[in-house]
Amino acid sequence: MAASAPDDGALVARVLEGDHDSFALLFRRHGPGVHAFAQRRTRSVHLADDVTSLAFERAWTGLDQLGARHGDRFRPWVFRIAANEMASMLRSSARRRDRDHLSAVRGAVDHEHSAVSDDFARVETALDAAPVLAAMSELSERHQAVLMLRYLSDLSPSETATALSASIGNVAVMTHRAVNALRRQLDNEVTS
Repeated sequence: MAASAPDDGALVARVLEGDHDSFALLFRRHGPGVHAFAQRRTRSVHLADDVTSLAFERAWTGLDQLGARHGDRFRPWVFRIAANEMASMLRSSARRRDRDHLSAVRGAVDHEHSAVSDDFARVETALDAAPVLAAMSELSERHQAVLMLRYLSDLSPSETATALSASIGNVAVMTHRAVNALRRQLDNEVTS
């Protein structure tokens, strides 16, 4: 009879004790889900690769912050890291786009830089084509986080609560408010 796979808590404890192979198991277990989440959000396989890589790199270097005591929270924690990485990428992209626009207006276009930002431009175009994601980007960080974790990451209410350091009841209220805010934002975009 084959032994059952250790849970996330046991794997995190092993990693913290120096067993690096256990982190590989965590990656194999949760990497595909994080990648799928990132790909749905960015509409780009290449950016999803980057987000997944960055999220697990940050998880690796920050695993002691999670600690063995909270190892069972690894899944929502790594999804939260991925969500933060995507938000950071999109903010950087918006700043880059603004700088490029100013440069173009002033007649000083940096062709080398514009080639680097082509991936980001494609992602922004895809996001602009998706009204829900565009409307979602106008919401507060807290509303975006709860919607991304709960619906785009497919985390359970309990896992979402863990990722946000909130109670399940608080997550239910935040989710309700975030959905209503998203609905209002979508209505505003339709009437604009």
